[in-house]
Amino acid sequence: MKTALEDTRQENTELVSKVTGQAADLHSLQQTTSDLRSRLTMAELLNQQLSAGPSSPSGSGEGLAAGELEELQGEVGRLEGVVRSVSGERDQALGDLDALREAMIQQRQDSAQRLSELHSRLAESEAERLNLSEQLSDVSQRQYELAQHASSEHAQYQESTLVAMETLQQENQELQTQLQSQLAECDKLRRLTGELQRKVEEGEREGERLRESAIDSGALLETMSRDKEALSRAVAQNRELKTQLVELQDGFVRLSQQNMELALDVETERFHVSQLTRQLEAASQSQEEEEGLGEDKRAEIGIQTRWEEREEEEGVEVDTQTTAGEEEDTETTNHLLHQIQEVEEERESLRLQLEELVIERDSLHEEISRLHSQLTGPTRSQLSVLMTGAPPQTPKLLMTGAPLQMLRLPIRH
Repeated sequence: MKTALEDTRQENTELVSKVTGQAADLHSLQQTTSDLRSRLTMAELLNQQLSAGPSSPSGSGEGLAAGELEELQGEVGRLEGVVRSVSGERDQALGDLDALREAMIQQRQDSAQRLSELHSRLAESEAERLNLSEQLSDVSQRQYELAQHASSEHAQYQESTLVAMETLQQENQELQTQLQSQLAECDKLRRLTGELQRKVEEGEREGERLRESAIDSGALLETMSRDKEALSRAVAQNRELKTQLVELQDGFVRLSQQNMELALDVETERFHVSQLTRQLEAASQSQEEEEGLGEDKRAEIGIQTRWEEREEEEGVEVDTQTTAGEEEDTETTNHLLHQIQEVEEERESLRLQLEELVIERDSLHEEISRLHSQLTGPTRSQLSVLMTGAPPQTPKLLMTGAPLQMLRLPIRH
């Protein structure tokens, strides 16, 4: 690719030099033709004077004047043929220059269109990332609500829930780090957009200089103006994205604070559960003491059988209530664990989608860098060589047998 560009630049330089030389030669030939026409006119006048004057022994002079006239006419005809040939080659060279300029303008338009499409894709990816962030916030809110319902669980399950909350807090910290890196990427894109805008302004200045050289560059200036407007819109979109990312970062900070409050609530509930457990143990111990006291009374004073049956029925009812409460706690705990597992699976899915968006964003950055190098590389140097040209040198006759070839540039779409 680099060798082809160097060959193209060399051909452009040779073509411009050849056109300049042929223009100088054409000017010289036109001057020579004008001199010969003047001499031919003078010879014709002299011939007319000799023909109109009295006959004298100057016949030999008339023959010489007629011969010189024929010689001058032949020289004029030959020079006119040379002038037509040089004019044809000059017209062909100018046609090649026009074709090259149109090809470069088309290439620039294609590159600008591709750059606009990439900016649109980048905006879409940023919008999708914001949508995923909102979904992540909703999942965190659901997790917070589920954690509030888990306050009545057993101490062992409360400890496992606390471990899960710490893991989620760590994941939130990682997501916040990714958010900061994306802010840095947006700043980098904004700087890149500024550089592209500066390049467009330089292109406009070059277009002004080319217009002063009497070359029609209206289409190029119009295209560059559209590029500038597109880049301005991209800068505005980047500002809006930065504002939205700052708001999202504030949301993550609030989420972290809510997670800390949730951890404090979990510790408080653990303390309440431990108190309830101690009260339950105290109640069980009191019940056992009462049962032991009843047995002592039956042994000493022989309590009636009816009283014993009543105590047994009360004991069975207490055991049944205790077993039912334990089963209800186990069922609630399993339900909460299932909901927490669903939340973790949904969070993992969102994380995978976020990674895909990051990969797509990196590919867009590479494509923008490639277009930036293509816009600021050989295109402007070739336009400068074609439109500026070398100053005219001393006129000399340059006749070449081979015709000028059409110059073709490789255009990437």
